Amino acid sequence: MTRFRFLLCLLPPVVVGSLLRFHRLGEQVLLGDELHAVRAVSAMPLGEILTTYAERDHGLPLAGFYRAASSLGPIDETVLRAPVLIAGLLLLVLAPWLLRKRIGAPAAVLLAWLVAVSPALTLYSRIARPYMPVVLLSFLAVIAFHAWLESGARSSAVAYAVCASLAMYTHLVSAPFVLAPFVFLAGAYLTPLRSRLPPLARAIVLGLLTLVLILVWLLPSAPSLIELVSLKRGRGAIDPTALPDVLRLQLGTRALPIAAMLAAAAVLGWIRLLQRDAVWGSYVLTVLVVNAIGLVLLSPQRFGEPIILSRYLLLTLPFTLAGVAMALAPESVAVSTPVRWVTRGLVAAAVVALVATGPFVDPVYARSSFVHHNDFVDFTKPKATRAADAIPGFYLDLAHESGTAAIIEAPCDARWDYTRAYYVYQGVHGRPVRLSCPSHASAVDFRRFRPKTLLPPTPEAFLASGAEWVVVHDDLPGEEADTSPPRVGSALDVSLLRGAAASLSSELRTAWGPPDVAADTVEVWDLRRVRGG
Repeated sequence: MTRFRFLLCLLPPVVVGSLLRFHRLGEQVLLGDELHAVRAVSAMPLGEILTTYAERDHGLPLAGFYRAASSLGPIDETVLRAPVLIAGLLLLVLAPWLLRKRIGAPAAVLLAWLVAVSPALTLYSRIARPYMPVVLLSFLAVIAFHAWLESGARSSAVAYAVCASLAMYTHLVSAPFVLAPFVFLAGAYLTPLRSRLPPLARAIVLGLLTLVLILVWLLPSAPSLIELVSLKRGRGAIDPTALPDVLRLQLGTRALPIAAMLAAAAVLGWIRLLQRDAVWGSYVLTVLVVNAIGLVLLSPQRFGEPIILSRYLLLTLPFTLAGVAMALAPESVAVSTPVRWVTRGLVAAAVVALVATGPFVDPVYARSSFVHHNDFVDFTKPKATRAADAIPGFYLDLAHESGTAAIIEAPCDARWDYTRAYYVYQGVHGRPVRLSCPSHASAVDFRRFRPKTLLPPTPEAFLASGAEWVVVHDDLPGEEADTSPPRVGSALDVSLLRGAAASLSSELRTAWGPPDVAADTVEVWDLRRVRGG
């Protein structure tokens, strides 16, 4: 397959993958872990941001970029998510392109489709967290190291050292993955392969270069780094009962039988990879095994939770999907036409079955403002629901009105804990949602950040948002407790949310008069009336 034809074959999956990554991205509420970097930028100068690891990881270089960008003027969700989105789009193109000679062009095209529709790779390409940049950097590091093994080119060695050190600086979980190539190299020098490897002296130079760059990035952060490792290391353990959910999250299907078949396909693909190129296959398997051992030894905090473990395994996902592609794709397109079309049909059916049992076929994903919510990212579990007679009448009435202007919901908890009722209500009224947390909960410096979906709790901000309604929930903890499964928080959380609602209600009454609707524990102000005088 010529390069031009291969690029033409990549075009459809790249377009589909891009559409999934861009879909309603601007309407996704900014909340949860996305606020870690926002809080860091709001509270710390640039030097401290770049040299301080914290339990609530802000992704040092990512937060540093936000700080630099915000010095030019207030930034919004577009700027916050742009580096992550770019990393996800680059992976969508570079993974099949850089692996095409290793796994074959047909398998590389199928890999492009698998990456394009992967829920994990799609969702983490949209969330303002450092995971997708780390996936891209780690992938490039592993590819560059092997290119250096084959050619001894200085450019490949430098590319590896830069990408590996930056990946570690961005997130420490990448350390076992990006350093695993040296384990393979050490073993290879003890085998007949040594005659095909760069001289040992060059390997030592590469190791020293990598170490120097790691120290350049990490040494200024040493005090906070040591404290963070001592705090998080050994705080988690794998729960064997959670592994089926991890498998489904990684492979992108709610159906465990399909996930199991795809996992078996990945194993078969790796075997096929070893038969096709023993050195490359052994190299990839060494990286995957060393990474798994490293994660188990580190056992970071909350490691046993499926959504957390699946997040840490994102680094290996491109290679896992490459194994699936190797198993399903034909070795060559140079076969008889009937066989070729039958094979293509079977492969297309496999991809369609994967998508059909994944989260994106759920209409809720297509129209929700909460796709980045943990309940949506962990699609193996059912989302929250409320009985029809427990839905406030305002939302039921609004569902019958025309219009697409947003609704502001307040108060909210910035940790996703008290937002399930809001995505349930959005499923009824269908309008875009904006959230407003108490100032102490979000800790956002609105002089540096001007997000469209997260507003300061002030009448002025509400009016400037362009929304049509402000809904204040007098007893949001009570609504969450009445949602299935119930969410029962601490007494402090309950007290703070009820106090914030009472304070905001009083401020809005003073500014705009009584609410237009006051029933079912909600108070609603019609901003069209307020703006109209």
